[in-house]
Amino acid sequence: DAAEAWDRDARDPSGLFRGNQLELVREQFGDSGRDDGRLGELAAEFLTASVRADRRRRRLRTGTITTLILLLVASLLATGFAVKGREDARRQQRAAVAEALVRDADAARANDPRLALQLGIAADRLDHTSATTANLLSSLFTPYAGTLSGHTATVVGVAFAPGGRTLATAGQDGTVILWDTSVPQHARMLGRPLPGPSHGVFAVAFSPDGHVLAAGGADEAGKTVRMWDVSSPGQPRPLGEPLTGPADVSAVGFAPDGHTLVAGASDGRAWLWDTDDAEHARPLGQPLTADDGYVASLAFRPDGRLLVTGGSNGAAVLWDMTDRARPRRLENPISHSGGVSALGFTPDGRTLVTGGGDGKVDLWNAGDPDRPGWMSQIAAGDAPVKALEVLPRKIDVALADHYSTVWDTSDTARPRKTATAIVGASNWTGAVAFAPGADLLATGSADNTVILWEGGTSDGRAPLLARIEAGAAGVQAMAVRPDGRGAATGTGDGRVALWDVTDPKHPRGATAKTAPHAGKVLGMAFSPDGRVLASGGLDHTVILWDTSDLHRLRKITQFTANSGGVDGLAFSPGGRTLATVGGDAAATLWDLSDPSRPRRIGRPLTGHRAGVDAVAFSPDGRTLATGSWDGTAILWDVEDPARPHRLGRPLAGHTNWVSSVAFSPDGRILATGSLDSSIILWDTTDPAGARHLGPPLVQHGSWVLGLAFGRDGHTLVSGSADQTSILWDVTDPVHPYDLGVVGSHHTGAVTSVAISADDRTLLTASADGTVNLNSLGELDDARAHALDRACARVAQGLDADRWARYVPGLTYQRTC
Repeated sequence: DAAEAWDRDARDPSGLFRGNQLELVREQFGDSGRDDGRLGELAAEFLTASVRADRRRRRLRTGTITTLILLLVASLLATGFAVKGREDARRQQRAAVAEALVRDADAARANDPRLALQLGIAADRLDHTSATTANLLSSLFTPYAGTLSGHTATVVGVAFAPGGRTLATAGQDGTVILWDTSVPQHARMLGRPLPGPSHGVFAVAFSPDGHVLAAGGADEAGKTVRMWDVSSPGQPRPLGEPLTGPADVSAVGFAPDGHTLVAGASDGRAWLWDTDDAEHARPLGQPLTADDGYVASLAFRPDGRLLVTGGSNGAAVLWDMTDRARPRRLENPISHSGGVSALGFTPDGRTLVTGGGDGKVDLWNAGDPDRPGWMSQIAAGDAPVKALEVLPRKIDVALADHYSTVWDTSDTARPRKTATAIVGASNWTGAVAFAPGADLLATGSADNTVILWEGGTSDGRAPLLARIEAGAAGVQAMAVRPDGRGAATGTGDGRVALWDVTDPKHPRGATAKTAPHAGKVLGMAFSPDGRVLASGGLDHTVILWDTSDLHRLRKITQFTANSGGVDGLAFSPGGRTLATVGGDAAATLWDLSDPSRPRRIGRPLTGHRAGVDAVAFSPDGRTLATGSWDGTAILWDVEDPARPHRLGRPLAGHTNWVSSVAFSPDGRILATGSLDSSIILWDTTDPAGARHLGPPLVQHGSWVLGLAFGRDGHTLVSGSADQTSILWDVTDPVHPYDLGVVGSHHTGAVTSVAISADDRTLLTASADGTVNLNSLGELDDARAHALDRACARVAQGLDADRWARYVPGLTYQRTC
């Protein structure tokens, strides 16, 4: 019936069997039914057509499914690419913002080190790279130790307790806050703010035993001086009733025995109280009338028998305190232009030191206080002097612009500056204090904060381990043995010494028993195996020394090298070739296969127009670099030492002698130092086409005399005639970072520098005759934990407002 209906409908495909119906028929008659005589011709045709239609439908369905699958896969791939594209775009955006934040941090570092750290932290969170780590290190290795936030108005007074572990800060918000500064980077508030004079606290001072704190200011009810028992700084206790009498108090201080408190006021008078029983302090006599203007500073002589009050009008008045109830004003007050803003006595009481608003410090002979005699003046800077720390043979001076200096006063008639620290901040400060017995400075400012700074002699990045006294004639050259266990020094009198620095805290020396050079030793180098030391001198000779035994220096041979004196020398990495350079404007190669019989290889390398001062082999030994008095460096192909030739043009960029050259451990960077006080980094990936990497590094204040890379390639150290060494992070050589000056321990030019094989010790040699060994362990640890240290230093990252300003287009996130 179905076949006949199909035939009547012009064989319409819709009439064919399908699905289960077709399967049942096929099970009985097969796919066509023609082989089965039970089906007639029409029925067989109907079955065959039904099977064919079913096959077409299956193929179509399979194709459709395949197409759908392909479309689905394509859709998923497109979605994946879109997601990846969005992720790539976000990554690129974060990297771009991080790069901008690094630039912002660099710009902020000098004036606002806390902001610089916060910006660096945000950059590192957004895109952690070697550049963001180096940026954080550069900010971490500034004198900035931390910011204290707690006041709601300008901080105008700061004072440390004896020992320097507790700080008191006074604000115009009428409060005093105590801080634990025992660990400056983790300073914390002690208890709650203490209520002081209601219209602002302008001055604070601790008693000599640190048990009593006094604060003076302005108060509506005239209660201008208050005291607290701070024996337990975390639980201060008010002492008695507030003291009355003075107008607005501008300075406070205790006598050395702690029994007398002085408060200087805005009306030019000073008030005294007996604080033998601080709970019941009582006035001592009549107020002292100093002069016109307010009392800006005051100081007692260490024996307590002399008081000096400094006025804003420029007069320092001396008072005989033998009878503290009746102080006697002495004649001949001391004058100082710009007002007397800071005062101090030397520990022996013989010298009075006055600091003024003109940025100058005067030293006075106070042996006879009736007739003080001027001795000398220190030109500390351009801003008002805000604090003095007067020690035996040394004075620390801090100015309102956060510029601090250290002066050697061994000869009071001729003070000598020994250190400078431009510590920087966002604005000028009206309150500065040195921590007694600690290398710490606190500055209060108009932004309601207090910043802690580690002093100029603190050297946290590379603390001094030991000092080698190598000779009064000055160390002119130094080399470190490749295994790091030994160092050699050459001095201005021609002597050569070998030092065992296996334990860098306890170096031991051995000197040659044979005749030294006849003139200055100007260059030194160890063979790669450390068994041979070469020294070159002004006497035109090279001496080879057996250094296989660190405790016995034995001369192997001596030969004449460069006719103009041997200024520098270097071993090839294979140890068979020695290069020497000198005043004859040439570099000479020597075969040292047998150190006892050195042999010149070929003809000298000529190309410089003046003497050659520095030389270095690349780590693969194929390239030699020379630096010359003509202001250029030249790269030479020395793969075949018998046929050396120049590579490319001389490297020009310096404006004075090239005095030092050094290759990075991978040989891709050459550093050149010059008497123009700069350092240039060169890309030597293609030695024949070497090119500048970024601008010259110009932080040194005088000639650059020594350069050395660390084995990890991240660190470069430079030594200078300015008596300092600087550490540089060159992880990204296009954007190297100054990690700060290594402590000013030398008193002469730094002539040579080196980093030990394990990158843990820095050695600096100086014309002062010493070699300093400094630990780099702190630098390594800081590099490994830069982000954690930065967060600990600033306490919090960027707030939402600053995030919106510096990180536009990205959702705010907490970074610390």
